[in-house]
Amino acid sequence: PMVPSPWLRVPLDEYRGHMDQVGQSPILRLCFREAYARAKPRRLVVLGCTDGRDFEDVDPTVTPVAVGVDVNQHYLAAATHGRSLNATFVEGDACTLDLPETPFDLVYAALLLEYVDPPTLLARMASWLAPGGFVALVTQEPRPTVPAVTPFLYRGAAQLAPASRLVGSNVVAGSLREAGLSVLEQKTFYVRGDKRLVLTLAQGPSVASPPKRRSRPAKAPKAAAKSRSSKSGHARDVNQSSA
Repeated sequence: PMVPSPWLRVPLDEYRGHMDQVGQSPILRLCFREAYARAKPRRLVVLGCTDGRDFEDVDPTVTPVAVGVDVNQHYLAAATHGRSLNATFVEGDACTLDLPETPFDLVYAALLLEYVDPPTLLARMASWLAPGGFVALVTQEPRPTVPAVTPFLYRGAAQLAPASRLVGSNVVAGSLREAGLSVLEQKTFYVRGDKRLVLTLAQGPSVASPPKRRSRPAKAPKAAAKSRSSKSGHARDVNQSSA
């Protein structure tokens, strides 16, 4: 049976408080701004968008189509409450749901890969790209002296620690290349407590890959001119190879 996402048990106010306490909120905003400025997407999707803060930096004249995805309906309710964001919000698991408005020019996910099956998510992100589109991922670099989830004051957010499985930036880059993308940049941001977040930016091919042609079976070589009959009275093919 599928294990429910730990994010369903974390109240939004505790998530916000934790991210502010450990100093990750401003860095994540910076990561999104850098990826968005690089891609300048007309069509954008943010996976694990929580309360939709990233969309405050989206210019609707540049990006007429923006989609936010999160598994927690309460986060999405906060994203639309009392705010006018240029985005459509979809509740669901990024590894299984069907996205509207595909393909996208930028597929963005921050600190999400640690809580899902990485090969599944990376393959889906690559499949949602428009030709020449960008994938941007923010991951926490594994370090033996740094816990996956920083100790904090918020009890609800403590449930994230057992479910977190950090993925190294070298593994992320290799998986993106296997999915057919070119890794353009990996940039490290330093957080208090010696934690390091890595922004990986990759780009898909500018032209969609054509379907592979089915190879035709090789034609048999034409028979060469036959030599005169040998002493045995039988003709042989001069192109016949020896055993």
